[in-house]
Amino acid sequence: MDTDSENKKFAIKDQVTNTFSQIVFDENKRRSLDISREVFNSAYLTECDRRILYRARGEQALKHSEFSIIDGRDSTKNKWSTFFSKSLKINLLEKDLLVADCNYNITGIIDSVIKIGNAVFVVMIKDLSSKEFSRVEKRAFRKDIVETMINMWLSEIQNGILLYENRDTGVFSAYHIIPYVQIIEACKNKCLKMVGLKIKGGLPEKPYKNNEEKECQMCEFQTKCWEIK
Repeated sequence: MDTDSENKKFAIKDQVTNTFSQIVFDENKRRSLDISREVFNSAYLTECDRRILYRARGEQALKHSEFSIIDGRDSTKNKWSTFFSKSLKINLLEKDLLVADCNYNITGIIDSVIKIGNAVFVVMIKDLSSKEFSRVEKRAFRKDIVETMINMWLSEIQNGILLYENRDTGVFSAYHIIPYVQIIEACKNKCLKMVGLKIKGGLPEKPYKNNEEKECQMCEFQTKCWEIK
């Protein structure tokens, strides 16, 4: 008996799988828009101003990662929140806490808020590949530091923990994040500038000379921004 032929009888790709895949894609897209439309997400404040504005305006993105939201990070976050909730020395106060400031049009989602002794911490959890993890063992990524710090400011919590986990091995590395006024003020000023541009319908100057820069190559609005035909 041809096992492959038999398997094809019982495991098929058809309209059911097409419909399911489309639902997953559409739902992921909706979740992405729910988080990013109209407001400036704390996770993206280190990006190019134009990219942030395009996203906030709901411009059509030409590059999509179907699992940019529905990925291993959710299971990693859930694992850690369960760990915190069962810990004898850590109290889980909040999970997936939405924070925002209407004056600066900023929003963010805090993975967990915990209490150790008398100290309360914002906890941001990042799920990384082994290659990425090897880099953060020496130094945390700037974008993650900024996101954590802004979420601390939005929640009025003075301490943060940036938690990286190697998805391949389960090894983790943690950083204590302390608020730095200059970084927070720079982000607030950046958002105020973008709020003004959003209202007027304008865009800031391109920060790069051409579209070959790394951020441009990764940007979902590259075609729109550079009017590539």
